Parts: sequence; structure tokens; C-alpha cells
Amino acid sequence: MNTHRQVWTPERLEVLLKAVCMHRGGLPRTRKALAEGLGVHPSTLRRWLHRKGSWRGAPAAIPPARLEALLRELAPTAQDVEREELQGANALAALARLKARRVPFDAWREQDWLSPHRVWVEESIRGLSLVRFTRVGTRRDHPEPGAQNVRSLVTANRFEAQLVKIAVLREISPWRVRIAGTSGGSERWITGARLRPLEVLYDELRPSLRDPGRGEER
Repeated sequence: MNTHRQVWTPERLEVLLKAVCMHRGGLPRTRKALAEGLGVHPSTLRRWLHRKGSWRGAPAAIPPARLEALLRELAPTAQDVEREELQGANALAALARLKARRVPFDAWREQDWLSPHRVWVEESIRGLSLVRFTRVGTRRDHPEPGAQNVRSLVTANRFEAQLVKIAVLREISPWRVRIAGTSGGSERWITGARLRPLEVLYDELRPSLRDPGRGEER
């Protein structure tokens, strides 16, 4: 897991505050609208976005308790985490069946699950990052409009891609946000999380890919 200490600079905090408003159903265009969406006075918002120090990387002056409350509002739910754990377990089970050649090859081939898949990590202009995967060569095999700092990795099949995606979400978990009504609603995070190269995460998965029966050893 990523142990990089979170520093909520004013720039990152403002992205978080806008994400809160998006989650509540609005998209503020101005600071005044942002304050209204948060239910605070504009002067309170200005105070939150003030730096605690003179250096550029200084944290924002929002009270820690209020920051924690906002993070809890956007945190992935227990159902989100449970779903991801189930997806990971199913992917490992599928790889074990592949290794043992006890699989419905025709059905999986028809769905292109055994074809190479690409895992994407990209940043949007709104200060949020996203991870997704798709089969190589499909219409979706390209960055979203406005994507920045795109990184990608090709895996052997859908199941490996699923595991890489889950590894990314675990790595950046302290920065994750859940925005209702968006695609991949619980699979976004505030840009700024330190994420190791996808190749490194993939390499760390290789022991379980070689021996899928090991699963989630703890």
C-alpha cells in the first residue's frame, strides 16, 4: 500500500471540495458557488484554501476535523471494497482454472476475456485520476477526452488486468473519492497520490499469477 504521507495543499483541497459538490449533484463554476454547495460562507472557504506556510507545498488551512468529514463523505463504501475483493478473488480463481485448463475456453474467447487487455491510469483536467481497463484494439482503447499524463500497461488477459487495476486502487486508497453518477464512480482519486509504475505493480503480482491458488495470503 502507498504509505506516502498525504499533503492537502490548497490546490488539491479545492479539487476535493469540487468533488464533494459533484457527489452532491452540483458542479460549481465559481468560488461563490463552491461555498454555497458546501454550505459555508465564502470567507470560510477562503480561509480553508489559505496556506499554513509560505512555501508552495504548504498544506491548506482547513480544520483537520472538517477535512476528515469531507473525506468520509467521498470514501468508497464497504460495498465497493467488498465488490473489489470479490472481483480479485474471481480473477485469481479464473487464472487457476486457466492454468489447470479447466475453463470454458469457447465462452471466454467469445467474450474476448483471453485476449490482451490494457490497464489505463490517466488524469483529467478536473484534478481527478482514474484507472480502467479494456481489451486491446476496441473502440474504448484510448484515453478519455482531456486526459493527461496517461500511463498504460498491456496484460495477457482480462483477469490479469483486473488484478492490476485492484492493485492500483489499493496503492492510492488514501486519496480515493467516490462520485455518484460517474463512470467508475469509486475508482477515481485526487491527483497527487504517489503511484509506482504499473510495471512494478504487475511484477509484484507475478507470484500469484504463476500460482493463482495462493490467492490473498495475509
